Amino acid sequence: MINYSDDRKLHLMILNKSYIEALDLQEIDKMLNVFKRHGIKKYRNNIVFQIDGYNDDPREIFEIPEIKAFFKKVFDKYPYMLYFLSNINSNDAWVLACLCNKHQTCSIVGKRNIDLKMQFDNNLLSQILNQTVAYMMQIHESSKSILKLRVRLASMLL
Repeated sequence: MINYSDDRKLHLMILNKSYIEALDLQEIDKMLNVFKRHGIKKYRNNIVFQIDGYNDDPREIFEIPEIKAFFKKVFDKYPYMLYFLSNINSNDAWVLACLCNKHQTCSIVGKRNIDLKMQFDNNLLSQILNQTVAYMMQIHESSKSILKLRVRLASMLL
């Protein structure tokens, strides 16, 4: 399900459990086709994914195997998906965390801190970055936009 904001600057995609478990990318396919028809560049950094149906699961989103498998399939099909992910509420960070092999969270007085230490496979990280940059060059994004993406990714990994 896709909800478009009135100003068309933010796109909330609610992914329910049945889509995730079926590894169904049809809604993402439709959304990216809409983006292509309306000018792909204006959709940079504006997808927010919301996961529905796992509220009773005590694990973090990025720890649930079905969700990890879903986002692996997304990035296998759309290796440049990072281009579209918003950083609102660390949306991009937790989606990338789904692709990580190991995580470390910090506890603060019984609460979990949103700061994650992600341990990427260096080849995976390099592939995501290189394919996203190649996509950005293909659609003629500016060097400044490409640099911003690199800085954003680096800041997530520090």
